[in-house]
Amino acid sequence: MNTSYSPSNAPEAVSDPYAFPYDPVRTRPEAEHTAAILKYQAQMDEARDQGLLLDPEERDAIRDTYLWRLGYQDTPVLPGTKWHVHDGLRPQPKVVTPGAAGIASTAPSDAVILFDGTSTDGWTGGPWKLEDGAMVINGKGAVRSKGEFGDCQLHLEWKAPTYGDAKGPGGQGRGNSGVFFFERYEVQVLDCFENQTYPDGMTAALYGQEPPMVNACRPAGEWQTYDICFRAPRFTDSGELESPAMATVFHNGLCVHHGRAMDGATGHRALAKYSAHGPTGRIQLQDHGNPIAFRNIWVRPLEPAQ
Repeated sequence: MNTSYSPSNAPEAVSDPYAFPYDPVRTRPEAEHTAAILKYQAQMDEARDQGLLLDPEERDAIRDTYLWRLGYQDTPVLPGTKWHVHDGLRPQPKVVTPGAAGIASTAPSDAVILFDGTSTDGWTGGPWKLEDGAMVINGKGAVRSKGEFGDCQLHLEWKAPTYGDAKGPGGQGRGNSGVFFFERYEVQVLDCFENQTYPDGMTAALYGQEPPMVNACRPAGEWQTYDICFRAPRFTDSGELESPAMATVFHNGLCVHHGRAMDGATGHRALAKYSAHGPTGRIQLQDHGNPIAFRNIWVRPLEPAQ
């Protein structure tokens, strides 16, 4: 989902040599944007130190206006925070380089195999194409597991496409998909290696609700892993929420969510809300138009100890 940015929100022009690097359609690569921000801030700091131009508040206001391009400021405020849904001003999670990638792991003996590289028979929708032992999005729509699950542990591996020597599209346009429990509670799939977007929509975010604690992305073209423990929400007989959905998420071996309660079903530019449903549901992989590859998908229903 690409963000919109109205020219009416552009900062007023500042005369050279302190011109603000405004790029409303975000045509430059992310590295150029980052360099432009740093250069601008350095110029503003020098000017401020010399008493020549802009006080810090005015400078920061211009900076924040620029950063707003990553997301939205006209959406509801998330409960218990000061941040809007998809807020571009929310701090970007720290980048952490994961450990070296190994070979694809094998499923435990009690796992339900959803995809082993040979057949898409465990899924409805699509169908997606089989390619080199992976299931690859091909524009035919989402796929959903034939089986239904409640509390569960899910493992999957995914790979974002590369664009040759080019970085490809930026923000939400690069390697976008999603993993949905009950077809409604999403863990975002996105290529955020040297690619910024609004934090609650980045890789491994609980989309529209909570950014990951760190950005653990590998470069596009390399396999990434998700290991997710999901606890389904509980509802009373009358349909009222009794306890929320909970998610613990590991991305490339790093814990990025730890027992985080979800605010409700995933939405875009809106607050999440719950509506009552049954104790089990299907797992869905989103087709967002990008050729993401998935492999080695298995799930373990989680039953309490006796």
